[in-house]
Amino acid sequence: MYDKLREFELRLPRSEVEEVDALRENWFELMGLAETVREVLLKERRGAFQQELDKQVKVGGIYVCG
Repeated sequence: MYDKLREFELRLPRSEVEEVDALRENWFELMGLAETVREVLLKERRGAFQQELDKQVKVGGIYVCG
């Protein structure tokens, strides 16, 4: 939205524009961190999770809706 406002060369408060730019940067940083966490969970934690799940299923500790 702010990009469209800039296209029309509307005057916007500097603080507001800076906040929007910071928000955009923070969003991309957050997405990068989320991807890193996803990769760690898939690569490093998946085996342990599967083992624990198998163990709980074998002893009947998990109810699976079906």
